[in-house]
Amino acid sequence: MGGTEGRRVLESWKAIAAYLGRTEKTCRKWEHELGLPIHRLDDSPKAHVFAYADEIDRWKEEKLKTENGREARSPSRLSPNARIWLIAASAVAVLAVIGFLAKTARRGGRASTSQTVKSVAVLPFVDLSPDKDQEHLGDGIADILINALNGIEGLRTPARTSAFYFKGVKATPQEIGRKLKVEWILEGSVQVYENKLRVVASLLSVADGYQLWTERYDRNPADIFAVEDEIARRVVDNLKVKINGDTGAPIVKPGTANLEAYNLYLTGQFYLEKGVFFNKQAIEYFEKALEKDPNYAEPYAGIAIAYHYLGINGLLPPAEASPKARTAALKALGIDSRNPYALSILSAIKFTYDWDFLGAENDIRKAIRDNPRNPLFHGSYAYLLVALARFEEGLAELELAIRLDPLWDKKAGGQGWLYFLARKYDLALERYKEAVELDPHDAGNYVGLVQIYLAMGRYEDARAANQRRREIHGASSQPDDFEPWNAMVYARTGNAARAREILANLKARNRDEYFPYHMYAWIHAALGEKDEAFFWLERAYRERTGQLQALKVHPLADPLRSDPRFADLLRRIGLEK
Repeated sequence: MGGTEGRRVLESWKAIAAYLGRTEKTCRKWEHELGLPIHRLDDSPKAHVFAYADEIDRWKEEKLKTENGREARSPSRLSPNARIWLIAASAVAVLAVIGFLAKTARRGGRASTSQTVKSVAVLPFVDLSPDKDQEHLGDGIADILINALNGIEGLRTPARTSAFYFKGVKATPQEIGRKLKVEWILEGSVQVYENKLRVVASLLSVADGYQLWTERYDRNPADIFAVEDEIARRVVDNLKVKINGDTGAPIVKPGTANLEAYNLYLTGQFYLEKGVFFNKQAIEYFEKALEKDPNYAEPYAGIAIAYHYLGINGLLPPAEASPKARTAALKALGIDSRNPYALSILSAIKFTYDWDFLGAENDIRKAIRDNPRNPLFHGSYAYLLVALARFEEGLAELELAIRLDPLWDKKAGGQGWLYFLARKYDLALERYKEAVELDPHDAGNYVGLVQIYLAMGRYEDARAANQRRREIHGASSQPDDFEPWNAMVYARTGNAARAREILANLKARNRDEYFPYHMYAWIHAALGEKDEAFFWLERAYRERTGQLQALKVHPLADPLRSDPRFADLLRRIGLEK
């Protein structure tokens, strides 16, 4: 295993048999009797079977050498006539083998003209600095390399959210490879001390942990961009991936030559990844980065993402958040017209705020055409399609996003939310529980669980999930006087008085500050108070708040669907003609 050869993966018995020009039964027999090199992801009877073409080629060569060696030694002990007969038979056998190899080469020859995609997961680089203050740099190196390598035809790299799941987690290469469905792992460390930079990078085989390549870079901190490019190039070289176009052009394009701006951007990205409650801190660092370099696209894209999620999560009024997100995204695209995050946010704003569903679909389809292997785009398109009740198309896009990146948005519960809107509650529940397992301290996943349990009529489970959310926020010992989710549970279980009491508390507390109006509507709907529910939905409509883009399919709106006012609201939003 290992070596420096590029590796074409044969991903099933069918592919292995086709490569060898034999039946699957014969190949299975060769594995047991002749040592055909076959691999499995684990030891279970149903484990995924795969093989490497270069190993099979070497196996064939060894078998041919062995047979030829036996033939060369045998004639010395035979009579002249027998020797002549055996030589002739050997010639026929060798010709047959040569014909077999030529036939196999023709069958597998397409790989030489079109590259087999190789998959590599880039893990966060561990901070080994004495002061432990370079975590953002270790994350940033990995993030830059993920984006750079994923832009190369012939390479697939799981997204940051998936690869970063393994940050600080003890896992073998085999475990990482199985979860992310990759063949290779790029890992490393970073140290900054007394104005010196040390970066160590290693490329490992998932199959056996073999270290294909490792390098240590001792440089000045200002050389970080060159180090990142060298690492990316060594990965490409070692995996024998051909680069189209100008092979001498930098693989890594950091977007700025200003080291201070770069570090400020990485710090902003670090806070952005910590969750929506840290988005305002992220924006501060992105803005500081732009003060150092106003032509740096990535901080603008980061600002767009931060404002968009502040708006859709109810932490800022959408009328404030969405225009700021749009402005930042357009500035990012003015600098880099292919910035994937700015493109996806523009589509999301058209979807969630403008209610321009056709425009949003056109934008996201264009982004997919430009970058068909980006799971973010397919996931965003899936959400749009599901919200429009195009469930079959939407779930197909979701599955495509998951195939490209098995952990796509699973940690944040995105997969579960889409299944919830599509009313596949068992699948939604399963995905949210997996999300909780991946990140037990993300309170947002418990909100997802609460809504699924409410839709399923499992009210005590909904209450328990909300209690866990309150524990994460440190509010578990306090009265639930301001708990909208518990208000819905009380409303559904016959305690209307307590539900109305919580509702009154919420309205009084939020009289002078923003609160997502659709939440009031859901509580009134659960109480059977349709007039009040539509009053707050109208407020939400005027403010373009919350989840109205998904109103057509949202299960919590079910008590209102038979009312003519509901169909009229859908028509005005653009969800019905």
